[in-house]
Amino acid sequence: MARQRTSKTMKVIFASILLISIPSAIGFGIDQPSISGRTGEFLGKTITSKINKNNNVNASRNLREQKKREWIERSVTYYSKVMRDDRRRETDQGFLFNSQEEEKRYVELAMKHYFALTKVRKGEFDHAERIYRRTIDEIIQEGEEEGGCDHAKLAVSTLLLALHTQRSGDVKKTRSVFTEFLRFAYMDGNVTDCSCSARVLQAFALFEMKNGLPTKSLVIIRKAIELDESLATILEWTQFRRAIESSNSG
Repeated sequence: MARQRTSKTMKVIFASILLISIPSAIGFGIDQPSISGRTGEFLGKTITSKINKNNNVNASRNLREQKKREWIERSVTYYSKVMRDDRRRETDQGFLFNSQEEEKRYVELAMKHYFALTKVRKGEFDHAERIYRRTIDEIIQEGEEEGGCDHAKLAVSTLLLALHTQRSGDVKKTRSVFTEFLRFAYMDGNVTDCSCSARVLQAFALFEMKNGLPTKSLVIIRKAIELDESLATILEWTQFRRAIESSNSG
């Protein structure tokens, strides 16, 4: 009997301890912390460290996103200037495209050309040339897969590559850039009334004139005028007037 009373007494004591401990543990009742001071301090520092780390990660991510947006904006601004494509008009929201896919391709091309420009500015000319050539190959491949070519994109990439190779003074390489464009464009069969192809021919004509081939230059510029009559005024230039006079006298 004594043992049973002792057992009941211990149960009552144990229950009383639980009743006291539970409210203390959940923050009201007797102020008796369930975690020691050192442990709480360590836990607080750990949580604070994790929060700061997450904040740093978020800040770093936001900075990367901001730099990406700025890069895209600079790329599109630069590319839109060299494209001068009248099929699109500028609005407060930017350019209007026929589809999201078209807009995506435009931005991708813009970023590639702006990347090449940054390489030129840094003096990394070989790298810039590889970017231009790879971009041209991709445009041609895309045209072959879709059964047609966007001559405006191809023309701009060709002109930028030709300008780049002219800076290096490589006449043979520059001439091959122009002839490769014309070979593909005429083979594609869509050069009739194509102002973008006419621009390439105009640049080609000026290039040959500069390199002492006025007769060849005159032939090329006349082909350019057939595609875009607005270029006819170039025949009034002194070099071309002399080339015409020489051609007539011959």
